[in-house]
Amino acid sequence: KQLSYLPATARSAHTAYLVIQRYLAKYYQREPRWFGDHSPLMTYFATLLAEEYPQARFLFLVRDPRAVVNSYSQFTGSPYQQPAQAIRRWAESARVYTQLQQQVPSRLMLLHYETLVTKPEQTIAEIRHFLELEMAATTQPTGLLSPSLNPEHLEHLEQINEEVNTRSIGKWQQELKAESLKLVRQRLAHPASQFGYNL
Repeated sequence: KQLSYLPATARSAHTAYLVIQRYLAKYYQREPRWFGDHSPLMTYFATLLAEEYPQARFLFLVRDPRAVVNSYSQFTGSPYQQPAQAIRRWAESARVYTQLQQQVPSRLMLLHYETLVTKPEQTIAEIRHFLELEMAATTQPTGLLSPSLNPEHLEHLEQINEEVNTRSIGKWQQELKAESLKLVRQRLAHPASQFGYNL
């Protein structure tokens, strides 16, 4: 309803997100001390959130694009199952990171998925230091898999409830189709190199 009062030119997904957060704060009659969201969709709101929340800090998790394309290929029915779409999404996220680097360099931490799963304790300690959080470090989440998820995705996502492991690293070498790998190299060689990935 609040969006309907705004000029048409001011109505957007970005504005809608902020309206929802303000509504929730008013509904619960308190401002949250901490607010976190790990949805990949938050990538597209990151620059706006950086402006709206001047104390916000951003953890940017990047993964080898070859592994990302391979992972998406297993999501039946997802538009990102198509290599070109998965590649586009990775590239868009990379551009957002570049924007955040320019916008809020001191409030931005880059994490590599490969480092996170091979050195979880060390990485978590670095995250805690960056966020200035006092909390118990754990590498074994439990009960995180919602039964409301799309059944077609459950088999692929069941590892969410498992201990952090390195089984996914390098899987693309056996599973990613040659034509998909070629497309990844053609479109992402340069941006990937900026994150240390030599395609």
